[in-house]
Amino acid sequence: MIFLKKALKAELKKRMLLKVYKEKDPTFSRWYKMVRWSRKKIIALVLVLLMLPVVGVFTVNFVFNSIPVTLEIKLVDEKGNLVQGSVVIYEITPDGARKIWAGSGPGMVTAVISVPMKEVGVAEIEGKIVKVYKSINLDIVAGNKELRKVGVASVVIDPTFSGSATYKSVTIVMRDAPSVEQTPPTGVWYTWQYTTVLSFAAWDSINASYSYPAGAKIVIEKKSRPYGSNTWGYAGDGEVTLDSGIESPWLSGRYNHILKFEIYYYYAIYEVEGLYTECMGPVDTSTDPRSYTRSTSSWNGQLPSGGSYYLTPAGDTRHIPVTKGSTYSFYVAVTFSYPRVVSAVLGVTKKDVPQAYLHITSSASHGGYVKTVSSDGFLTSYSNWV
Repeated sequence: MIFLKKALKAELKKRMLLKVYKEKDPTFSRWYKMVRWSRKKIIALVLVLLMLPVVGVFTVNFVFNSIPVTLEIKLVDEKGNLVQGSVVIYEITPDGARKIWAGSGPGMVTAVISVPMKEVGVAEIEGKIVKVYKSINLDIVAGNKELRKVGVASVVIDPTFSGSATYKSVTIVMRDAPSVEQTPPTGVWYTWQYTTVLSFAAWDSINASYSYPAGAKIVIEKKSRPYGSNTWGYAGDGEVTLDSGIESPWLSGRYNHILKFEIYYYYAIYEVEGLYTECMGPVDTSTDPRSYTRSTSSWNGQLPSGGSYYLTPAGDTRHIPVTKGSTYSFYVAVTFSYPRVVSAVLGVTKKDVPQAYLHITSSASHGGYVKTVSSDGFLTSYSNWV
């Protein structure tokens, strides 16, 4: 009690002295206010700095390195009727299928997720220079144990064209899940496979080359089926974003040239509500294409009828954008031997942008025109004199 009285007396004396000083000396008053304000500011700054490692990391990750995605997922049976079910969303990576969301709903499910943004280069798109990001491949798996139905829909999120956020509507067709004698292992397995991405033919005195910029995107079909079924069904598409650019030398004369990229493929067995489903498709890595080959075969010089074409005067050079056709241009057979032997044939095409190019030039002394014909966005083309 005596100590408390002394402390109160000392505090009162200090306040009285401060009051006297402030009344007698305006300079002291201003200095005192500044000191008090500085103390508060310093304390606030210290608190902010202490919180920065936690708040700052979350904010930077979300704002600068990821993009929010809203997925409206519709679950239907093979007749189109709404089906209740559980839903799991996986991001396909070279290190496995990363589970990023799970939920359930009575036929309609809304999922809000965040996917990474990884810049690989820049490209001119619609007259503007834009940053190109890697595409994110998702598998959305749904199942209903009571109805014994399961299904997969594969979705691509491309931050290059999504702005600050994106919305996608997805329909999963759930098929009957056969009974299996043994519970299969769940997981993801991988293999490399050379995949045709371009084919072009040229005649005598005509030279052709190609260039693929970093950021160009190869589109490859994905397939799925309930585990135990013998029939693969279309699940959607996956995308492989090139991490490095590729250019060829000039190639000439009476040959058909075929370009193949070495692409990583996965085979997954997923489980949802005690039901199992398989899925197969491409994987985007950080070194695409890891390798590539170019092969040649003889060509008789015959130009196909129909399709789109360019006429280029002898001696001139034309740069033709390689885009895509209305269907897949090529097909690749992918086989896995473990955990069991499975195989599927997947369609291959290309995303319109960023563009790759087919370059055509010729000898000026020949005269006439070079006609370059294609029916699939010049993924497959033929060039000869006319």
